[in-house]
Order: sequence, then structure tokens, then C-alpha cells
Amino acid sequence: MTYKKSILKWLGNKIRVMDALQQHIGNPNTFVEPFGGSFVVSLNTSATEYRIGDINSDIIDLYNAVLFDENFIDTAKQYYINGIDREKFNKIRDEFNETRSPYLFLYLNRHCFNGLTRYNKSGNYNSPFGAYDKVHFPEEEIKNFKNKFSGVTFKNTSFNDPSYYTDLGEGDVVYFDPPYLPASETANFTAYTKEGFSMEQQEELADICQSLASNGVRVVVSNHDVPMARTLYKGAKFQQISVTRSISASAGSRKKASEIFAVWNGIK
Repeated sequence: MTYKKSILKWLGNKIRVMDALQQHIGNPNTFVEPFGGSFVVSLNTSATEYRIGDINSDIIDLYNAVLFDENFIDTAKQYYINGIDREKFNKIRDEFNETRSPYLFLYLNRHCFNGLTRYNKSGNYNSPFGAYDKVHFPEEEIKNFKNKFSGVTFKNTSFNDPSYYTDLGEGDVVYFDPPYLPASETANFTAYTKEGFSMEQQEELADICQSLASNGVRVVVSNHDVPMARTLYKGAKFQQISVTRSISASAGSRKKASEIFAVWNGIK
């Protein structure tokens, strides 16, 4: 099956595992995705209602600009003129950290290394230049996104916002794609927001999963296949998947990694 691609390049994009993921999500009444990121899962899920969002305000500002700025494509395209070079990237990155412009955010996302969204402790975007020969402007993806989510309100809030989960029950699905647990004791953590994502938040997320499942909601969570994940998601059924990773800047760094879908079927 051919899936719609996201506006953003995204580290950990789920488009390559959508076949497996859709088997668990199906066609829900209400679909909830609090860690939206690239929103490729919501984009390829058919639901009656969407409650979707992300804590990263730069992402939500971009999607709102896509939905409400009729000139978004023409405005965003202007930054693609005059080639690709590191100096231009760094200059635009500095400007973005001053303005938080959604047009600049799209440029940076498409020109940075591997779609890596990273911030320093001050909250400044500091993803490195990608050094590509050619960069795709996602015009078709922008149009698909706008058609899909016309009328949808994106939440700029945390996964523990109760408004995501009000009145959910059988026939509804919640999908969580949180910042992953470390794949090893020596794994480096890259901050998706300046606050990061703590072990306490991982445990809080697991408690929410259990609570939703007890109310008949189907819950699906993605994470590294590590012992801690299987402990946190007790009571779920697990599907192991193998994904290709490429987050190192060195050549030939792609490798397979084991992830899981933890699934609660949501049957009381």
C-alpha cells in the first residue's frame, strides 16, 4: 500500500512500519495521538474524530500555518532559492531562533541532518546542517496535509493533558510514540524539547495506558524493545519489529534495531 508522506523529514518516522501499525489501529471512531511529531500515523489513519497534538510548539505552529495561511507554499518556497550551503543554513537557524517562523522551521527541517529535531538547554534549535546535493520541497505533502486535517484543531500540550482522553471508550484508539527509552546503558539522549523526557514521565505514560485500556480503549505504544519497556507495559501484547536506523553522521552507519508495539486490545 502507498502511504501519504509527512511534510517534515522525521527521525523515527513510522511510514515504513505502517502496514504493521495499521493492523492494530484499524478505523477508530476517535483517534488520539499526543506525540504527533510528523503526524504520518494520523495522516494515514481513517477516523471520525482526531485528537492530535505535540508538546513542541514549533511543530504545531508549522501545521497551523499550513492550515490557515493561504500563501504558505509560496512563502515557504522563497527560502529554497539560491542553492544549498552551510552558511545559509546557519544564518537561517539563527534567524529562526529569534523569530520562531514556521517557514524557517520547514526549511531547517528539510536541510538539517536526517530531519533531526534538536534543541539545547536554552530552547534554541541546534540541529546540524545536512549537506545534501538536493532538497525536496514538500508541496504535494502540504496539500495532502491540508486536505486531511481541515477542521482539525491541533493541541500544543503534553501527553498527560486530560482533554485528550475525555469520554473515550470501545471503538476508540490511542497511539503513543513517546521519546524512546535508551536502547543501551551507554546510549546518548538527544533532546526533542529542552525539558527532555524523564523516567517518571515514561512511568506516567504507562499508567495512562493501563487506565485507558481498563475503560475499553485500544492503546498502542511504540518503543525500543528493551526489558524496561516490557516491564512498563505489563498486560499488553507485544509485536517485535525491526527498523533501520541512521542517526550517526558517519558514512555507512545504518543498522537494524529492534522495536516493539505494545498493544492493549481495549476489551473490558
